[in-house]
Amino acid sequence: MNGIGQRSRLGIVSVLILAAALWTYFEWVRPPVNQLAERSIREQDPSYQEMIHLQAWGDQLVVYYRTNDKVTAVLLHKKMLGYEIAQYLLKHELNEMQSKAISWNGNGGDGKENPNLLHGIVYDPAVTQVILISERSKGATIIRNGSTTIWFSFLDDQPQLPITIRATDKNGKTLYETGVMEHWGEQKRL
Repeated sequence: MNGIGQRSRLGIVSVLILAAALWTYFEWVRPPVNQLAERSIREQDPSYQEMIHLQAWGDQLVVYYRTNDKVTAVLLHKKMLGYEIAQYLLKHELNEMQSKAISWNGNGGDGKENPNLLHGIVYDPAVTQVILISERSKGATIIRNGSTTIWFSFLDDQPQLPITIRATDKNGKTLYETGVMEHWGEQKRL
């Protein structure tokens, strides 16, 4: 019986070594996350042109990308061999919104499956900072990619009302304030 027990242990060790080797191999040859995300979006949105920004949110991804006439943001869920679009978070027509300095959109999620997120596009190149006044003056992240500039901020809770967003220049001078239309009306150039 001693020989059978040793063979059994040797078999288990061999299987574990083989599993570890296979896992290491597949981790090594697997494409980078941005390539997997891009491939998944291309398969599900044929109008995809280029990725603007990819942001991890827990074990999911928020991806901003361009089409011919839109900037789109999607929430991607991980699958076995890539990602799938779980939700569209933003679709802004590029030509429609260029009369404004910035656009904005809010996504109030549960914070677990879907993010609480304020985000949009910066159209005025003089804008270098977006401040969320209604979120205790929290600064947003601004990403410039070629001719497209986006801004976003993940929130811990639902957005505070009335949503108030301030856009400033490099010297901190307020250029625009905007937010909930019932409170603000049209975007104000200051």
